[in-house]
Amino acid sequence: MHAALTLADRVGITVPLAGHVPYTWRILRSYGLDRFVSDIRPLGVYGKDIAQRKQEIFDITTKLIRSLIEETRAEIILPLGGALIPYVVDPADLAKATGAQVLNTKAIGIRFAEMCVAFGMTQSALTYPKAKLAYEDFVNK
Repeated sequence: MHAALTLADRVGITVPLAGHVPYTWRILRSYGLDRFVSDIRPLGVYGKDIAQRKQEIFDITTKLIRSLIEETRAEIILPLGGALIPYVVDPADLAKATGAQVLNTKAIGIRFAEMCVAFGMTQSALTYPKAKLAYEDFVNK
């Protein structure tokens, strides 16, 4: 979400199943990011045979992305549920088909982790201080 908001103001989100929609809204609300989301829409496709359903997933996702742009004014697309996008359907192919930027969430996560390692960045010690614990604190007394 933060990468998307660096690049645009209104984020359209896709999720694999309808049951993921309320859960995703809840997470976004807890982070204070829900106001930046134009809508969250489910593909309605999942299961063991997803690799064989590539074209179906591509077609459904393309239609969803277009509806997010036209109906909710989404400016960038964040596809959640990484088993489908980017592993079955390439975000670059969706971007080409829709004219909207579709983020590769796996690549973003990996590159962010690489950046943190390269620059020696860690979580804030003020937010997450190290506890002063000894081995004895973990054994029964």
